[in-house]
Amino acid sequence: MRVLEKKILYDAGWFEVVSKKIDLGGKIVEWTLPSVKTDAVVIVPYDGKRVFLVEEWRASVEDYVLHLPIGGVEKSASRDKIIEQGKRELAEELKLTAKQWTFLFTVPSLERIEVTMHFLLAQDLEAVNSPYDGDEAFTIRAVKSFDPSSLLLQLLKGQFYTTMPTVVGLFALHYLTHSL
Repeated sequence: MRVLEKKILYDAGWFEVVSKKIDLGGKIVEWTLPSVKTDAVVIVPYDGKRVFLVEEWRASVEDYVLHLPIGGVEKSASRDKIIEQGKRELAEELKLTAKQWTFLFTVPSLERIEVTMHFLLAQDLEAVNSPYDGDEAFTIRAVKSFDPSSLLLQLLKGQFYTTMPTVVGLFALHYLTHSL
């Protein structure tokens, strides 16, 4: 299998809509998919008992969603740059800082969207007293904390609606706190 041709159908600045003609071993298909121009950094803020999520209005579902803080970081960024961006996102979205940062892992999206996600664990948290700026001043409704095991149980019972990066981050946190 290989990509025979790639065309940009639409460029929105931070993402593109791309058409790819693909040879599936004799069968030629054309897939259209979004391609994000940056990688994503996903922060798992954990104080030893509770995980912190932001309740933010998301245009994709036209409603408020509880999720881990997430932001963009340049492709091929070093771990240090990824952690620096994680610090900015944590302060920007949750109004928290963390004294301890752990780079957990990187995963590419294997769906029909091209984005690579870097997961960070933020611990030893402290509040920051600063107002929201930019879009966050209008889209963030609340910051909430939860027992991560209870939240995972709600997720598995279909009682908690969230984003895929949040699901991955919560399972990683569960593994880390129950395996170490």
